Amino acid sequence: MIKTLTLLIIVAGITPVFAQDDFAANAWMNVAEILWADSIWLADYDVANAISRELAWELNEASGWLEACREWWEDPSFEDDETGMMSRHLLGNDRVLIEVTCSFGAYQGNFALVLIAGNEAVLLRYPDVGVDGELLPSHAAIHSGDANFEEGGRDTFSVYERGRGIGGCGTYVTYQIDDTAVEPVQAQAQDCDAQCENEECLDPRTWPIVYTGK
Repeated sequence: MIKTLTLLIIVAGITPVFAQDDFAANAWMNVAEILWADSIWLADYDVANAISRELAWELNEASGWLEACREWWEDPSFEDDETGMMSRHLLGNDRVLIEVTCSFGAYQGNFALVLIAGNEAVLLRYPDVGVDGELLPSHAAIHSGDANFEEGGRDTFSVYERGRGIGGCGTYVTYQIDDTAVEPVQAQAQDCDAQCENEECLDPRTWPIVYTGK
């Protein structure tokens, strides 16, 4: 553990490991592997957080996820304490999806998705679906809400965006990843004016289907 923390401190204290012109996803992933162990965060949260943000800034040089966050917020300088926190999701064909936090929020956060395939990192862009089933513009690659990823071979994920803190209303959209294209395949929604007084209606998977992809 001491050796691991020493490595973390060393990495956190230097300039980015990879310059913008020679970013290599494979090398980046090798360094980022230290972040996926819970023991690292339990041992020293502040150091692990510093590492995550340093690596996230490097990933931004290749993918532009931070600019997408700021575009979504309509603020060219936006950043908060959680910006740059990352999680990893394994897809099929040795691809990895990196979920990067824009901001954590009060009861749900905002996140960007970067697909790492081979030696490249690509920011994914995809439309949102409104409560009436309308497709909303995909001007930024940001989802707001809790995302659920199908790990280990299934290229689908779902996003539950709450309309209020306790839940019971909002949207639940399932997406399909095809190469670097992302399309909604189904959306379920419930208006916040609807009566919701039991556990069943709090589960977004029970809500009416408002959109089905082509």
